[in-house]
Amino acid sequence: MPFETPVTLYLKLPENVAIVASEIVGESMYMGRIPVFWSQPEGSDYQQADVYLGACTDPQMVWALRIQFTHSEVNPPSESDRIWLHLTFQSHR
Repeated sequence: MPFETPVTLYLKLPENVAIVASEIVGESMYMGRIPVFWSQPEGSDYQQADVYLGACTDPQMVWALRIQFTHSEVNPPSESDRIWLHLTFQSHR
């Protein structure tokens, strides 16, 4: 993924799964947390989020997209019922 360039992410989820929280964090060095806000475009069956990675001194920076999910059939869902998805990726100059 390029940095200092806006990128749109797409995610298709089952109907009974919802996003609770989402962020991008640095894996190869601390870069703080970048919140990721997902929305569902009208008439679509997917979620999308626009992200923008800042520049880093590491030309091959490793990041992680972390998304926490809950399942609507767990009633009421508790913290222990939430699942984290952790996807690593690399930015480049």
